[in-house]
Amino acid sequence: MKNLTKHFTQITKSKASCRPILQGINYNHTKDQLEATDSHRLLTINASYNLSESFVFNPLTLERIEGNYPNTERLIPVAQDNLFRAGEVDANMLKIIAAYKKENVSLELSDGTMSISNEKDNIIASIPVTISHSHEYEKTYINASYLYDALSFIADYGKEYPDAWINLTMVTRVRPINFSNFEFNYIVTPVRVW
Repeated sequence: MKNLTKHFTQITKSKASCRPILQGINYNHTKDQLEATDSHRLLTINASYNLSESFVFNPLTLERIEGNYPNTERLIPVAQDNLFRAGEVDANMLKIIAAYKKENVSLELSDGTMSISNEKDNIIASIPVTISHSHEYEKTYINASYLYDALSFIADYGKEYPDAWINLTMVTRVRPINFSNFEFNYIVTPVRVW
């Protein structure tokens, strides 16, 4: 996929130097995946490298980073099959969400739509979603900048595979949100709003 380095770098460019291992991309040899996290977001992508050992490397210099990468497997929720097409996320939607990058936005699943609302509860964007579960979904608040990065990744993916189905998993308002398909997981932690 084009722009893959850009999407990994958005996550690894964290200014926090207390965990330098998170400034790298982990190659997980047991799952044959690339993964990056900043403790708020996680991007995993199938790699097809079939290498014999895991390692962490800087995405810009390709130098190895020593240390133990956190176990991210437990963060990936079981998929719920709430589906939308990758091509539904376009440049116009991203421009609208970009205007709110310094805010939190809310996501809500209902009536076959994922609605994205600003802090004043005005819907700023929506995506048609085939909802497979009958339980009620709670409104979930999320950092708009992180949502923008996740949807930007999906938009780039959609340029190559516009008809690809993206699975949206929202379990509760305090559990991570997962955008996924058979090739990737892009997980974003919600913001607690009281």
